Amino acid sequence: FRSEPSTAAGGVREMTVDEITNGRAGGFVGLLPICRCYLEDIGCRASGRSRMHEYLDFIAGRASGRLLTPAAWMRSFVLGHPEYQRDSVVSSGIAFDLVRACSDIGFGIRA
Repeated sequence: FRSEPSTAAGGVREMTVDEITNGRAGGFVGLLPICRCYLEDIGCRASGRSRMHEYLDFIAGRASGRLLTPAAWMRSFVLGHPEYQRDSVVSSGIAFDLVRACSDIGFGIRA
C-alpha cells in the first residue's frame, strides 16, 4: 500500500487492515477519515451524515479489533466457559449456553 499517496515518490509499505482503514499516527491518513471528510465536503445532510458515521464507526471498530467478529466472539465465549477443558471439544452444555447467549443477543436481552 502506498504509504504517502500525496507524493509521486511515496514508497510502498506493508500496513495492517487497521492502518489502511483508520490511518496511523504520523503517516497514512486512512480510508475512513477520507470518507468522513468527503461527507463534509459534499454537504451531506446531518441525518445522513449521522447514519453514515454509525456505519463508519462500526467498520473502524472491526478493522481495529475493538469490535469482535461473530466468530471471534463465539471463540471467546467457548474459551471462557467453565466447562471447557482446552481439548477442542465443545460439550452439549457449552453448545446450549452458546446458542442461548446468541438467542438472547438476537432478542435484545443481552448485549
